[in-house]
Amino acid sequence: MSKQEKIGVNPSREPLTLIVGDAAAWLSAGRSLPDDKGLHYTSYEDLSKDLLDDINPDIVLAPLLGQGFDAMDLAIQLDIFGYKGRFRALSPDLPNPKLILKEVKSLCPKIDFDLFIVDDSADRRMN
Repeated sequence: MSKQEKIGVNPSREPLTLIVGDAAAWLSAGRSLPDDKGLHYTSYEDLSKDLLDDINPDIVLAPLLGQGFDAMDLAIQLDIFGYKGRFRALSPDLPNPKLILKEVKSLCPKIDFDLFIVDDSADRRMN
């Protein structure tokens, strides 16, 4: 079995990203959401095992701190639902990101978790 098959990646289809968060708040802040068939958006409240099974995402993206949830909450839910793929939390620069990585990995060792550090300063924003 290849590494891609072990983590649930299906090389015969387009990669699919599940983005968990509050899309309505993002849009109301004047930001846009990319319209791409490889992206699927859901709120934390609407996330379910059935949704994960139906979508079978190659990666899950979410903010480190979202509306009503954080990356630890989401990692625990993903683990409960049996997800074994990649989960990346979008985060501002942190003084000690290794602490967060260690905490999530200790509670959810089957989840391939890491942080994407994002600079959201005005001069770096694309929109």
